[in-house]
Amino acid sequence: MVTRLGRIEALLGRRLDELDYQSIAELMGTPEAAEGEDLDYKQAHYSLADALVDVAEAV
Repeated sequence: MVTRLGRIEALLGRRLDELDYQSIAELMGTPEAAEGEDLDYKQAHYSLADALVDVAEAV
């Protein structure tokens, strides 16, 4: 089952399960794609522990 985030999918112009690097890279500098509760840009890669904490906090 794929998580559906309507605002994010609208920004990307596609479903989350259809994402690729180019789709995400095109968001950079787009005012509508500013960070928010449902969008958080990371400079470094997540560790599994960090990802689990973020998911747990979001629930």
